[in-house]
Amino acid sequence: MLLGKVQYMYLGEEAYLEACKDALVLGSIASGTKVQYARGWAHWVLFCVLRGWPALPPGEGELARFMA
Repeated sequence: MLLGKVQYMYLGEEAYLEACKDALVLGSIASGTKVQYARGWAHWVLFCVLRGWPALPPGEGELARFMA
């Protein structure tokens, strides 16, 4: 997400560009992390299915509620 005109007026050109670069890099890292977690989860589910195991722990324990 890039910063708006108000931030540009208060920060100045150089600081504004630095803030935009930071926002762009951090946004890219976040989206990449989500993709990697999704791939990891898909591999875990496949691993469990092939072995006949449930992907989530059975019961209503803390871990099961967290994963649901």
